Amino acid sequence: MKRIELSAKMKLMENDYSTLDISSEEELIKTFLLPAAKQQQQCDSPLFWVELGCGAAGVAKSIAKAFSADTLRIKGFEVDKIQLEKNVAENNNNACNNLSFEYGGMQDIALAGGSVDAVIMLKSLHHVPAELLEGGFDEVYRILKPGGKLFVSEPVFAGEFNDILRIFHDEQAVRANAFEQLQKQVTRGRFQLEQEIHFTSCSKYPKGFEDFDERIIQSTHTEHKLEEDKLKMVQEKFAKHVQEDGSAHFLIPMRVDVLVRS
Repeated sequence: MKRIELSAKMKLMENDYSTLDISSEEELIKTFLLPAAKQQQQCDSPLFWVELGCGAAGVAKSIAKAFSADTLRIKGFEVDKIQLEKNVAENNNNACNNLSFEYGGMQDIALAGGSVDAVIMLKSLHHVPAELLEGGFDEVYRILKPGGKLFVSEPVFAGEFNDILRIFHDEQAVRANAFEQLQKQVTRGRFQLEQEIHFTSCSKYPKGFEDFDERIIQSTHTEHKLEEDKLKMVQEKFAKHVQEDGSAHFLIPMRVDVLVRS
């Protein structure tokens, strides 16, 4: 029987992810953050969540649709102006009145102190420049209410998808540094670790390498320039995972840390 690995201690990675269950960031947010949102339905003021480095904000959009603005409001911050414009335009068309987007990074969050119930970072912490991380955590601590939660999901530097990605974008050092800075928030006593969860997440590419190229190589938040020989290596390694219908999927080792502001 597979399982999700729960831990009361912070650990960069497990030795073996093949025995761990498949879950998702959205499911874990529902486990650790949504119970408070459901309780809030009986209260007068809505909960306020912030997602930093929200990207396309797929999880935020899904959760926002399940609640009214009287219960839960979510604001996504993004430094990629191209993606931000897409988010704003789509949200205007869908008229989701409890979801909004704004330009900004972790180190400079234009919100009042103690105004946020939860801060969410989904695969974005390691993208924050190393020299900005300390100031970024200062900001997260500042905007969170005492008892507010910081939900951080990060990919683990392991697995077949990572082996493809590292050919042109090796994130081992930045992921390790981001985790070290996260640990420091606990050792300093500013946050308490509620739970650490190790699991695998299923990442799907319905159109195979075409999707991978569009979503990863051509992403607007990071510039990738692959020389012909390196691109060929990536294509060949990716091709080993393409199914008969042309799709590809990967089980990605993941870690979630749920911290509570002191």
